[in-house]
Amino acid sequence: MGENGKVAPYGELGEIQVRAKQPGLILKGYFRNPDATNKCILSDGWFATGDLAYMDEEGYIFFKGRSKDSLRINGENVSAWEVERIINEYPDIEECAVIGVPGELGGDDMKVFIKCASCGDKPNPSDIAKWCEPRMAKYQIPRYYAFIDEFEKTESQRTKKNDLSRSIYDCWDRNAK
Repeated sequence: MGENGKVAPYGELGEIQVRAKQPGLILKGYFRNPDATNKCILSDGWFATGDLAYMDEEGYIFFKGRSKDSLRINGENVSAWEVERIINEYPDIEECAVIGVPGELGGDDMKVFIKCASCGDKPNPSDIAKWCEPRMAKYQIPRYYAFIDEFEKTESQRTKKNDLSRSIYDCWDRNAK
């Protein structure tokens, strides 16, 4: 489903929505959380998953991330999941997490937290940013880089992104001269 509430055209990013043949087969609601239920179960019986994807002309669906992990950078929608996937391919990076931080002109900037795979020297953030250049659009390359020893995780092993520092003064700034 596109941002305009209509079915997204082929190749355009939208939210995955599903509907069972009988109501309540997918999800009746969130336990003791009517607000969350009302946000995801639409009046016409469709379930809004919160997953962002696009469909090609052959009907294949390509997952791009979660809507709550989507950032608006210079007027463009950026999937934190997609940026993390690419940065995780960098040598000696075990794991990373991308969050939005307040931008200077409103909107968001990106900050990436990096956990190194080895105890050796940390990679140079400038080298990571340069490595990203041929692999993603310029607006997808994070502005801020911070290193972390461990990520706090939920019981389902998801990174607790809300616990990560939104400060821009404890990290390397790609735009600093």
